[in-house]
Amino acid sequence: MAQSMEAELEDKFWQLCWSFVTTAGNNLLDGLEWLLTRASSTEGGIRLQTSDGRWRIKKVHEYLRQMDRFLELLLGCVHIESGQPARGSEIVTMRHCNRLLQDRNIFIIDGTVMTDKPKVVPRFLPPRVGQIMALYLSYLQLFREFLVVSVLNGA
Repeated sequence: MAQSMEAELEDKFWQLCWSFVTTAGNNLLDGLEWLLTRASSTEGGIRLQTSDGRWRIKKVHEYLRQMDRFLELLLGCVHIESGQPARGSEIVTMRHCNRLLQDRNIFIIDGTVMTDKPKVVPRFLPPRVGQIMALYLSYLQLFREFLVVSVLNGA
């Protein structure tokens, strides 16, 4: 799934508020719904919801701590494997969506994830790290935002 996903992703470099994650043609729009369905199941890990649909706040906090650890490891992979940036602020300000004042700095080009701005010597992630980054942005980031805002009320 992940290998073919990257190859099929469509990317538009400069369109405002555009992201490969939210483009219907990339078939990634149901990621949040899929994870919300799994949150109440016992398959694949901890149950974040009770059988009546209430969130287990302690389990949600535990899950978010695990995700923070995952993001630390992903940060290390991106830092080492894509050409170490001159400043730490360059790597911790990764943006996958174009905004009014800031363009994004994560792109999909011919099925390969590129970080930084398009330039003469681009920085491409190794295929496996790129797949992990694309899957994180497509599924886990949306789920993480949902948990923090909707379940924990932004705490």
